[in-house]
This record gives sequence, C-alpha cells and structure tokens, in this order.
Amino acid sequence: MKRRKFLQFLSILMIISISFAAGMGTKTWIDHSNSQLPILHQAYKLLEDYAYKPPADDDEATQLEYGMISGLFQAFADPHSRFVAPSVHEVEMDRLEGVFGGIGAQIEKNAENVFLLYPVDDSPAQQAGMLNADVLLQVDDFIVLPESTMDDVISAIRGPVNTEVTLIILHQNIEESEILSVTRQEFSIPSVSYSFPIKNIPIGVIKVTIIAASTPAEIETALNALISQNAEAVVLDLRDNSGGYVDAGVNIAGMFLPRGDIIGKKFHDPEQDILLTYPQDGAYQEIPLYVFVNHNTASSAEIITGALQAQQRAKVIGTTTYGKNSVQLVFDLEDGSSVHITNAIWYIPGLSYDFSEHGVLPDVELADDQITIDTCLKIIEQDLQ
Repeated sequence: MKRRKFLQFLSILMIISISFAAGMGTKTWIDHSNSQLPILHQAYKLLEDYAYKPPADDDEATQLEYGMISGLFQAFADPHSRFVAPSVHEVEMDRLEGVFGGIGAQIEKNAENVFLLYPVDDSPAQQAGMLNADVLLQVDDFIVLPESTMDDVISAIRGPVNTEVTLIILHQNIEESEILSVTRQEFSIPSVSYSFPIKNIPIGVIKVTIIAASTPAEIETALNALISQNAEAVVLDLRDNSGGYVDAGVNIAGMFLPRGDIIGKKFHDPEQDILLTYPQDGAYQEIPLYVFVNHNTASSAEIITGALQAQQRAKVIGTTTYGKNSVQLVFDLEDGSSVHITNAIWYIPGLSYDFSEHGVLPDVELADDQITIDTCLKIIEQDLQ
C-alpha cells in the first residue's frame, strides 16, 4: 500500500515537473517570438549551449556583442550609420572637441609592434621622468601587447583633466623598467594652420584638417593674422578634410557671407525640415576668397565649399568633392562605445546643380597630379591680375 502511494506521489511530481518545463520552454519561445531580433537571440543561445569553445569570459562575450552590432549596421546598408568601439569613439570625440586630457607625449608603433613614447618638453610626461623612445608596457590595468591598436593605447592614456594615470615603461638606454604616475593636463588639438607658402606672393593659405568645435575660432585667428600681414587673398585649403560638426561648418561659411540661409536639412518627417541660418553678417565678406578641394573633401567641409560657391563668394579650385550630404546623430552607449545613425540629409540653397549626385563641382578643375598648393596659388595669382 505504501509503495503504491509512493508511486502515485512520484507520478504526480513528474507531471508537475514536465508541465513546469513545458511552460518554461513555451515562455522562452514566446520571448524569442516577441523579440525584435528572435533569430539573433536564438543563434547566440545555441552558441552558448553547444559550442566546443563557448564565450569564456565577459571580454569575449563583449567582443561577440560588438561583432553582432557591427554586423547589424553593415546589413542596414547605410555606409554612414555605424557602430564605434569605446577606444575609437573616445579618440574621435577628442578630435572633434579639439581638446583632451593627456600626458604630453607622442606615441609611435615601430616595425616590431612596440609602442614608443616621446615626451614633449616641459610636459607632465617629461616631468614624471619619461625619456625619448621609452617602451610602453602598461597603462593602469591595460597591458600593452603587440596586437594592441593605437586607438586602444591612446584611449587608455587619455582621460579627464587633473586625474592621474599610472604607466609602466622601459628605459631602453638602461634596460630598466619604471612606474610613472602622471597627472593629465588639458591639451589642444589644432585643426588649423596658416602661412604664406610662396615668398613675395601675398596670398595666405589656411589649412583646415577637420571641422571641429574649435575650428571657427581657429580660422578667425588665422584670418586676422594673415590680414594683418597684408594678405591680398585667402585660400581655405580643405583637401583631405573629411568634415566634422555640421554647425561648425555652417558657422565657418557664415563668416564670409551676409546673414542668411547656409544649408537646409531634410528629415524622415517633412514637418521637421529646417533651414540653418548664420545669424549675422559675416566679418570677412570683403577679402578675396578661394577654396581648394579634392576627392576626399567631405561632409561639413563640403557645406563650407558649396555654400560659398552657391553665393558666388569664393571660387572653388581642385577636383569634384566626395559627396556626403547626410547628418549622423551620435548616441553614447553605456560602455563608452557609440552608434552613429543617419538622421537627416542636407542641401545647399541656390546651388546651380544637384550636389547629391556627385559632390561639389569645382569652378577650376585640376587633374589629380596637379593638386598642389603651388598650382593653386599660381591660378589665383593670375585670377587676381
């Protein structure tokens, strides 16, 4: 009798267990079905459950996650919407903001994949005891390996101003390692340089490498310096400038134009479409202006070029530009990575052709082998006569 009751109890327990398992299986299936990416979740779970070498730790799982996100954006078929890993994102943002917290040392990776440090005179790095060509072994908890990327190393060294970073370095001349504690200071990343490249030709050239937050003020400084030295004309050299901030590009173009619309932005919802206007008359409307471009001139550098050309304020010399008229929103993720999503496209009011088909067309077109500053200046010199 007792045996029969035990078997009945066991049967009931098995039924409850089977029902619970079936319920959990159904829940899992429902969760996958309701997910936006059910196949992705299912595939990752299979990898986790059955792979001979499943993800071993959080770092490996993170790399798999990064790979999945990168694949998602590649399949989205918009070349300008992308996923950016933390180290790359930090370096990119430093360049666009024009400042960073650093130690004042140049970094070089040699043929043996060894990272060498070269401190700037009177920098925090030099004051802490760093010597030229010291080998970098470790930054805080980050161990520097031959396969480490330059962005990874730069990102590890940079950080908030007035914070401390610990470096383990090897002095090559005495073959002795040392631990250095360095306090980060604020360093600027200039986006502009200027000069009179050809002696006795009073044409100033302003070379702009990126359209950063600091670029309009840097260009203003350059213009004032060149004008004070009796420049008869100015060239904005935007060759190989891949762009940057849209608002900065609008402000730079506006410096040379009367108050008015610079570009228009179109969104998925037409009710959000706007015109971006420079709010006042530009301070530099009188000086003769030229823009020097090539195939790698893109994005907000093209905003400057196209807006000045559309209002016949500057003559464009060079080749047809890259042709990027999309605007990306940058969203920071919780681990320091980011996603860049195309949110709008821009156009240039008054331009006599469709920019979106090819880019900015030069007024004076040069062959690729003629794209030199000397060639540009000789053309301008003749144009001014």
